[in-house]
Amino acid sequence: MIFNSDDEIWNLIWTVDEHPDGEDKIAVLGDALESAERSHNDELINYCLVDLMVAYVCSPDATRLVDTFRRLQQRWTEQPSSFDSYLTHRYLWGHKWVLNALRDNPDVPWPEVEEAWHDLKEAYKANGHSLNAVYLEEAKIAHHIGDGDRVNAALEQADLHEPDELSDCHACRMKQLADLLWDSDAPADTITPHLRSALEGSDACSSQPQGALAAAMFAHALTEEPDQARNAHLEGYALTRGRGDLLDYVIEHLQFCVVSGNESRAVDILTEHARLLFGPLNPAVELSLYNVLSLLCRRLIELGHKEYRIPGPYEKSWSALDLLPFADERRYELSHRFDRRNGNAHRTVASDDVANFGRLPIAVPLGFKNVRPTSDSAVKTETSPPEYSEDDLDEAILEAQQRTDQFLPRQTVAWEKVGEISHRLGVELHGSLEAQVAYAKTHTLYEPHETLPELERIFELFTEADLPGRALALQVEILSESFHQSPHQVLEALELVRKRAEELYSDGRIDERDYYSVRATTLRVEAGRIHQLVMSEEEEPARLLALYDRATELDSILETFAHRWAYFRRCDVLDLAAGLTEDHDRRVEILRKAYDLALLSENPGVLNRICMNLSTTYMGLEQPVNAVAIAEKGVEEIGPYIHPGIVITLYNVLAEAHGWLDDEDECQRACLKMAEWGDEHDIPSGGLVARHMMALSLRRQGRHREAIDYFEAVLPEVDEEDVGHLINLNAHLAEIYEEIGQAESGLYHANRALAIMEENPELQVETLWANSLWTAAQLLQSAQRYDEALEMFPRAAQAFERDGAFQLWARASRSVAWLLVEPPGLPIEAMPTASEDEFTKALSTMAYIAERLLEEARDESAAEAYRIQCRVELGHTYRQHAQLLYRSLTKQLGRTPADREEIAPLLELELKARDAYLEDPAFPTQAVEAVENAMILLYSAGSTSEADNLGKQMLSRLSGEHAAAGSAIEEWLTQGFDS
Repeated sequence: MIFNSDDEIWNLIWTVDEHPDGEDKIAVLGDALESAERSHNDELINYCLVDLMVAYVCSPDATRLVDTFRRLQQRWTEQPSSFDSYLTHRYLWGHKWVLNALRDNPDVPWPEVEEAWHDLKEAYKANGHSLNAVYLEEAKIAHHIGDGDRVNAALEQADLHEPDELSDCHACRMKQLADLLWDSDAPADTITPHLRSALEGSDACSSQPQGALAAAMFAHALTEEPDQARNAHLEGYALTRGRGDLLDYVIEHLQFCVVSGNESRAVDILTEHARLLFGPLNPAVELSLYNVLSLLCRRLIELGHKEYRIPGPYEKSWSALDLLPFADERRYELSHRFDRRNGNAHRTVASDDVANFGRLPIAVPLGFKNVRPTSDSAVKTETSPPEYSEDDLDEAILEAQQRTDQFLPRQTVAWEKVGEISHRLGVELHGSLEAQVAYAKTHTLYEPHETLPELERIFELFTEADLPGRALALQVEILSESFHQSPHQVLEALELVRKRAEELYSDGRIDERDYYSVRATTLRVEAGRIHQLVMSEEEEPARLLALYDRATELDSILETFAHRWAYFRRCDVLDLAAGLTEDHDRRVEILRKAYDLALLSENPGVLNRICMNLSTTYMGLEQPVNAVAIAEKGVEEIGPYIHPGIVITLYNVLAEAHGWLDDEDECQRACLKMAEWGDEHDIPSGGLVARHMMALSLRRQGRHREAIDYFEAVLPEVDEEDVGHLINLNAHLAEIYEEIGQAESGLYHANRALAIMEENPELQVETLWANSLWTAAQLLQSAQRYDEALEMFPRAAQAFERDGAFQLWARASRSVAWLLVEPPGLPIEAMPTASEDEFTKALSTMAYIAERLLEEARDESAAEAYRIQCRVELGHTYRQHAQLLYRSLTKQLGRTPADREEIAPLLELELKARDAYLEDPAFPTQAVEAVENAMILLYSAGSTSEADNLGKQMLSRLSGEHAAAGSAIEEWLTQGFDS
């Protein structure tokens, strides 16, 4: 880059922090230094050297700063007078940066590292600074070579000196202590107090709280606090991602994900940072990277995913199996280079410790989709199979038969054990025993194509064993899975089964349990198929009512049996009846009865199902407290054969209900469990919805950067046909990126949401459409794409107007007015000069907005809350109209408005704003600001008495909590405006 004058270089120096860190910034500062040297401006040269040194520190390879610091050191020796207080502070601080850079470069002889530490000590002593920072730096270099005695001695010396402005911030000092304790194998509960102190203190630098959070996630996991560990990772990574100067912390997050059971998340982090991590790196950071890469590859291979693709060096994707030897070779090379320089084997031992680290004592679920062990996984529990005898088989059969009055899972487990023992002994079971074992195994099958053939085989076995009751029950189950048959065919077959059951019961060939079980299950299947029939508007409710009556009649009969099987069947029947009534109160009453019976049945599966239906009913009635109580009972005891969809729904209810109750911690715990069940059981919607709800919860907490991780994780999981979900996700992401100031990322998602809605007009919900236009317009404005913003804001205003959201219509319309004359975000010298026509158009727009809002605020048919909102927006509009008019008058007059006549229209607008605000007691502060502006105008025009009267009137309207808002007015009245 070419600089034509010192002023251009100074302008770069004053704005250097606005430039993103990286190689481009380093190159520009290098060019600026060369230009400054040609002009022989000593102070400017020093500033360029300091900023270049800082730019190297903020890059992935900070070891490059050494030469720059040496040049600065020479100038300090030769021309100390050319260093002001800022340059002096930076120069002295640079001693620490150089020491770290030399330590982290294995090609620098160790005596040079020690010499740099002594230079640091002498420089701080000579300039009257505390030696606290000096001894903490000594502890770091001693720790690097594994000299524990020197570490302890240095820490003792550091404690003898108070920190000063050249010491690391409090948070960094606490993080350093935590790291030293960690590597000395101190108990985790002795580490967390230092990290808590780091996170709670206000004294922190640009690398904090990221560093403390990176250490805290491990410490909390070791003390078995998964929620705190998860939050430390989410918050810390959100603050660390993309930072080239904090890659060591990025790598710590990588390591945490691997050892906490979140391997896919580790690969995602690696993928996101591949360009930085596999570019030029500080050798110490590179060693940390390959330590963790080795650990990640080992873990994936253990899980049976040796072909899992991982980003690696040379801009290519590697399999875990191929990358492991490369990573090991690279870390051995680096660690041996350090050890040869340091004179011991400490770095190699430390490298092996990381690369072969096992697992944390607890898994820390993050809710992101993860790899699962495959059939080739080495992560297995090796157990010797038990030895069985024929006596064991007889006992197992007897126990299973005695459990006939028990239901899943106890009966199923008992028959599965019979099957296992008979298989181990090579004994062939016959008749009903074979049928019972086969039936027990079907409860692990959830897909109809798996279940149906097996049920048909078992039906034949029960028939051959002359167990007609069980055969009929199986026939009903087969019909429930027979989706290849039409509803009419299934209903006709069910009627035959029901009649056959009545005949067998009359003949005494089946008992009460089998008979009423068939009746109950027949009703359930019949209800499902009736909904599939094409019926007239009159026929459908009649058939459903008849079904409801039959269900309640059967419940009355079953009520006479005091057996667990009857409780179970009553739950079936009542659950069906609840689904057939439109009366919400009646539905709750029925399900509450079923809930009590489910408790009596001692059947976790039944209880889980009833809790699911009752809790979702409570949520539909907007009773989240009741929903939580029931759903929590439902997940207290989850049977081993419960359909995972029921569990996912229960956790979904808990997440939604806790969100309603503003208990976001509990909401997030439920989301994590929902994601775990969905991902573990290959139910994509479960994990997808869980991550979406997790993102929404984090957003409600204001944890926007953490929410982005989950929203972005959900996007690739959503089916392209699910356009409604895609619109929702992209709209959320656009809004969050707008809130955190990342305009281009936000625009990508805003435009995606708008494009999908334009392609699918039936999904163009006016409110979402208007909000998406508004977000896109704000993002275009933030990106300084003003011409496009001028096109987008009117579209948003029109959409808000169609939606009846006049407050938002007013905001979008005011944005148009401002963009016409004064685009925000531009420096004064770059501000375009608005023409008289543009000012006229902008002022007319403001007047029209006020007129429309006044109409809405006076509409007595509208809700009072809405009218208040319109009055507040009216106040904002009057004030902004006054600001625009002030600029217009200044342009016309060639000076600021000064006399009473010139300020009259401005004064009128400010007082109108005051009156609009004062109609709502909650907005006196805005009214005060309007009055202050009016008083300034009057004072400037020499109308002091009028200004004072306005101030006194305003103060008389303030009281209680709002009294302090008038402090400026009180000061003007007592001491005079000029003071």
